[in-house]
Amino acid sequence: FTGTTAGLVGIKAYSGTIFSSMLNVNVHPGAPATATVKANPKTIYVGGETSNLVITIKDAFNNLVDDSSSVRIVTDLDTIIGDAPVVNGVTTRTLVSGKFFGTVHLYVEDFEAGGDKVVIAPKAIVSAVPDTLLADGSSTAKLTIQVFNQNGQLVPDGTQPTITSTLGSLSGD
Repeated sequence: FTGTTAGLVGIKAYSGTIFSSMLNVNVHPGAPATATVKANPKTIYVGGETSNLVITIKDAFNNLVDDSSSVRIVTDLDTIIGDAPVVNGVTTRTLVSGKFFGTVHLYVEDFEAGGDKVVIAPKAIVSAVPDTLLADGSSTAKLTIQVFNQNGQLVPDGTQPTITSTLGSLSGD
């Protein structure tokens, strides 16, 4: 007997009018093989914002994994918190944004989960031309700064951001 569908299987034998009693065999799902993420919200900003993740995990034969499954969930960007148990193949985690922006890739065990990809958006983007200077006290670069509001839109012209530098000095408008 082999099976690819998890669940309780009833097995009995018969010959003519003679029937055996029912033997129940519980077929358990295999190890996690796929996962699908639902994220809310799908876009957050750098600096400690959160997205709630609902992760559905299945085995190689599309069965929801067992409630007793222990799964390792990691990301390539920022922090995952929470340790909710797997219930009916579903678990939850919270993604917390740090100081880097980009598209978050979530991994369950050693494979990348499908479904929603959370985007961590910047609150500001700074670019410099040129992006390399000579440390001679007179070389300069022109900075372009884009500042975004909570909806990801550029703030109105005339908005004055605070600008700091860890090395060197800043001047101008």
